[in-house]
Amino acid sequence: MGSMLTTWPAGLPVRQQIPLPLRVMGFTLAVSSPLWLWALFHASNLYFSYTTNSGPLLVLLIAAANIPLLLHVTRSDPYLRAVMAVGMLAKLAAASLYLYMVFHIYEAASDSLMYFSQGQIYAYDVNSIGRWQLLQPFWSNNFINMLSGALQVFLGSSIQALTVLFAMASFWGDYLFYRAFCETSPNGDHRLAAAFFFLLPSIIFWPACIGKDAVILFFLGGTMRAFAIVSHRFAPLGLSGLFLFGAGVMLVRPHVALMLAISLLLPFVVSRNRRGFLGILSRFVAAPLLLLGTLYLASAAQKFLEVENIAQGASLVRRVGVNNYVGGSAFQGHASLAARVLAAPVLFFRPFPWEVHSLQAVIAAGEGLLLAFLVWKRRRELMLALRASRETAVILAAILFVAQFSIIFSAAITNFGLLARQRVMAMPFLVLLLCFHKTRAARAWPSSSASSPVLATGAGTRWP
Repeated sequence: MGSMLTTWPAGLPVRQQIPLPLRVMGFTLAVSSPLWLWALFHASNLYFSYTTNSGPLLVLLIAAANIPLLLHVTRSDPYLRAVMAVGMLAKLAAASLYLYMVFHIYEAASDSLMYFSQGQIYAYDVNSIGRWQLLQPFWSNNFINMLSGALQVFLGSSIQALTVLFAMASFWGDYLFYRAFCETSPNGDHRLAAAFFFLLPSIIFWPACIGKDAVILFFLGGTMRAFAIVSHRFAPLGLSGLFLFGAGVMLVRPHVALMLAISLLLPFVVSRNRRGFLGILSRFVAAPLLLLGTLYLASAAQKFLEVENIAQGASLVRRVGVNNYVGGSAFQGHASLAARVLAAPVLFFRPFPWEVHSLQAVIAAGEGLLLAFLVWKRRRELMLALRASRETAVILAAILFVAQFSIIFSAAITNFGLLARQRVMAMPFLVLLLCFHKTRAARAWPSSSASSPVLATGAGTRWP
């Protein structure tokens, strides 16, 4: 993968700007497409309630809608176009593999099928009664059930189409994170960032299904994209997007929304990257709104988690850890709460090779080793990003979110399978930190994004 992350001269022909590993990966996915498309449409043959004749046509229409959008947003950057195209193929293949595993390995025991089935019931009620219902409480599982049902009202009950639609939502969440990165770090390592946002195995695979992971990744990306704009200048559209996407995060996982709000509030108030009258105005207008939103989310998270004080919170963390300490992927379940918190710095690198007991764990361990290697190799660039956090609100927000996530989820999660899924939410924030500065070797070459009119003029001047 090393050559794939190397910055190439912008003046080379398009074919030579695309590293060989990326071309090989795209070719492999294209050649194998009949296999994973077969898996997508035949995985649920034994479960006829999940299969409709319109599935292939709907999947084709969804793909047809996404391809022109991809071509539009990458019109000025051939490298980004190649990475996103391969990433989209990988996301579709992952959706197919996930669906096949659900039916043939997990024997239909999956949250994604629960969301689809509850959506079927919701869609049937809407079509029968003729009016939409608001499930209570309207967040968390019920929100995904209503979203699944609303989509089935318009698309019909095709699990293939709905799976691909959720997968594409997570894909565009990756893109929104990338745009937030471009806005924040015009001189950062855009090639490395693009490769990470679109090609990391966990980011490709785990959100490629019907469920919270895909939706929250989209909302998190939109929130950070909007925050990258309003942290630099007063932008009413960006401010509206910030609260709209932030509300989406709250509807999926209120406790994560609270973590996010805390991560955004402090950098917005103390950062120095807004100048002049509009910078002061943005603080006076947006900061109180962010504070009120944070207080509301604290109340919502408290209600969602059913905790009244710190003691109950600690008890909840212990109970969650005990509940997910099951199966061959369980780890450190007998460790004390303090010991699990102390393991927070290595949360993104686990499972370690000696903790691997399944094929999925092998892939997760490989990704963890890659991240550990890159953190060590780019330690100088990472320290530069930490030093720049006072001047860059998005970087300080990413630091706060990664820190909160590492401590809380290290304390609460005792299952590697659950950990691999949950940390997808924080992985893009870690990428923001790792790629904020280029290495010395990368700075020796002008990146392709430097010649891109979109990035050279400040990618964030337009929404999205």
